[in-house]
Amino acid sequence: MTSEELQCLVDDRVRNSRLSFVPSWIEDVDGYNAQVRASLLSALVKPYEAEVFVDQFHAQRYQVMPGLAHVWVVAEKEPRRLYFDVRDGLFHLAFGPDLSSGQWVDLGHRDANILDVWMA
Repeated sequence: MTSEELQCLVDDRVRNSRLSFVPSWIEDVDGYNAQVRASLLSALVKPYEAEVFVDQFHAQRYQVMPGLAHVWVVAEKEPRRLYFDVRDGLFHLAFGPDLSSGQWVDLGHRDANILDVWMA
């Protein structure tokens, strides 16, 4: 996958996704979705390749290899990064950099719905 192909995918998902869960106290669901979408849009970056550390727990849970994963970062808002992993075709969230290792660490939340991952 190229950066341009991924940018098209991200643009499509941002435009056409809706949150799977909206808290019951939110009365204006459409407005809330628009607010989350705007938050994500303000954090989008041109996709670039990076490495994220996947710990043993998350690797076993999601049946992926532990250690460093080569991924595409698509949004940044410190201390989080939203990234796309071509191995599973899903969006993921990472936290970092870790103070002891300097690595970005996978948080375990992954989904095809980009808005759901952004709000995790």
